[in-house]
Amino acid sequence: MNKLSELFNKIKEKFKSMKTSRKIALAVMLVGVIVSIILLVSYNNANKYGVLFSNLSSEDGSTITQKLKDEKIDYKVDGNTIYVPKSQVSELKLEMSQSLTDGSKGYELLDNSSSLGMTDAQFDLNKQRAIQGELEKTIKTIPQIESARVLISPSQDSAFVTDKTPATAAVYIALKTGNKLTDANVKSIVALVSASVQNLPKENVQVIDDKLNLLSKNISSDDTTNSAASSETIKNNQDLETSFEKKLDDAVMDVLGPVVGSDKVKVKVNADLDFDSKQNSTITYDPNAVVASSHIIKETDNNNSGTTSQSPTNNNTNSNTTTANNGTSTTNKDDSTINNKVGESDTKTISAPGEVKRLTASVAIDGKLDAATKTSIQDLVSGVIGYNAARGDVLNVVGLSFDQTAKQQAQAEIQAMKAADAAAQKTALYRNIVIGAVAGIAAITFLILLLRRRKKDEEEEESIGEGLNVVIDDNVQPKEVVKFDSLDLDAKTEKSFVEDEIKKYATSKPEQVADIVKSWLAEDER
Repeated sequence: MNKLSELFNKIKEKFKSMKTSRKIALAVMLVGVIVSIILLVSYNNANKYGVLFSNLSSEDGSTITQKLKDEKIDYKVDGNTIYVPKSQVSELKLEMSQSLTDGSKGYELLDNSSSLGMTDAQFDLNKQRAIQGELEKTIKTIPQIESARVLISPSQDSAFVTDKTPATAAVYIALKTGNKLTDANVKSIVALVSASVQNLPKENVQVIDDKLNLLSKNISSDDTTNSAASSETIKNNQDLETSFEKKLDDAVMDVLGPVVGSDKVKVKVNADLDFDSKQNSTITYDPNAVVASSHIIKETDNNNSGTTSQSPTNNNTNSNTTTANNGTSTTNKDDSTINNKVGESDTKTISAPGEVKRLTASVAIDGKLDAATKTSIQDLVSGVIGYNAARGDVLNVVGLSFDQTAKQQAQAEIQAMKAADAAAQKTALYRNIVIGAVAGIAAITFLILLLRRRKKDEEEEESIGEGLNVVIDDNVQPKEVVKFDSLDLDAKTEKSFVEDEIKKYATSKPEQVADIVKSWLAEDER
């Protein structure tokens, strides 16, 4: 132990005797070695283990760790992540994946249970739990969802059909950070749950997120009902109107900006668009009659002689001809029916959504406008926006004096920023000059010290060389004799007087002086 202490003391003394620069270099080197060792150990430990499973539920984590303990496999747990040696990750993942339930157990509840001795109520309860677990597993596969819980209240049967109580369900979902569900996503979840449970209408399914927001509040249960426009449709229509108005504003500014100046004109166009899809049907009648159908019946009985009697007919009556001669006759019968119909044509026109119902445009010009200028600007704007008086469009062009306060304030702020930038640049220039001067002085000082140090080293080397020459040549040059002033030893001072008195006391009483010295030595030892 003493040798080890002596070794440390020697190292300590050696370190103290080093120059400051060497001490700093040694300290930096020691810190670098320690950091390298730490990083090497951390790297080896990090590369030794690989991720087996992450984001595990408490039940799955407990199951996996228990299996690893039973198989005596080395593992580490960090939060809800389990690490095992890298060489065993693939094998263990294949082996233990079937044990994961993600916190939800489905039809394995029915697989693992025996129906022997089980009542109908117990079987129905296990079946309900299995359906809930399967729904939870399915919902968790949605990318935006972190976890889910499904609670089902089954329907109550009755002997009377009208007295049956439908089932209800509640779905709790926890979203991943930065994700959200659209109305279409919520509708899909409602449809999934409704189709998986017997006698569960869609309106009886409620979806709640982890912030206690009722996501299914405004979701219509009947997909065929479009009586009320959805919020997404309304937002899309508003965005289309805004985009159309912005397009007209830019078009007017492109025309008037180069004429009166971009900073001297303000334009605002409001558009009223019709997003209803319409179908118009027009029927046109032809005044000329058109034969729709014709029915003709004609009978003829011929004879060579006789007289003929005939009655006049028209197109829609029968025609009869009778001829008598000596008891014989010839009969002709014509039965014609012709139906006429008025011609018509049916034209159907379907209007696409987004038709312009009405435009309102306001143009403000900085300064006063005469009548001719105002008319010219109105004509320009009318052509740009497609002005239609019959549609009820309104166009206002007004000349006003713009408030220049904001512009002047902005210019003042710009000038202040420029002045601040100039002052900052000047300060930076002065600072750089001072830094350069200090650096130059430091460099010159260092150079002077270096030269002095080198000169001193050269002088020492020369003196050592001269000493060696003296020893080698054995030729000692005589040195000049230095004369000193003689000392007056008899001169009396206060110090010499005290010393003489102590000497006298010690001579006369030596025993007492010895006791005093012993007491001093004892105190030093303590």
